Amino acid sequence: MTTNVPNEATEKDEILTFVHGRLRFTVGEISENCAMPEWRLQNFIRQLKREGLFTACGRSGRTQYLTVWGAKAALDIINAARTGVISETWAQDYLARIAAQQPETDTAQAVKAPEIRSAREQEIWDYIRH
Repeated sequence: MTTNVPNEATEKDEILTFVHGRLRFTVGEISENCAMPEWRLQNFIRQLKREGLFTACGRSGRTQYLTVWGAKAALDIINAARTGVISETWAQDYLARIAAQQPETDTAQAVKAPEIRSAREQEIWDYIRH
């Protein structure tokens, strides 16, 4: 019997594929649809926000929506939600338009490896990885 243990790179690719397939999403939706431990997921999301890959695109109550399609798309999403135009059909059409304009990218290259500045930091990253 073999046990299939997902590695961190596979989990990150799964998340990036999930978010690139949606116009907007929440952290809760990522958590529900991707198999990464919660603490690692939160750290990864913080990293992506710091790198500017995730852009806030509105709120509904306490729910924060994010997008990976940039500031212009975020503004369009906010305006559509404000005017009540946003719907599943609108989101799919808008996503199809922006996806057609985007060059094909490799999701593995979207996340930069951490810059290690000392031997101690290297030890810490090695420990985390294992």
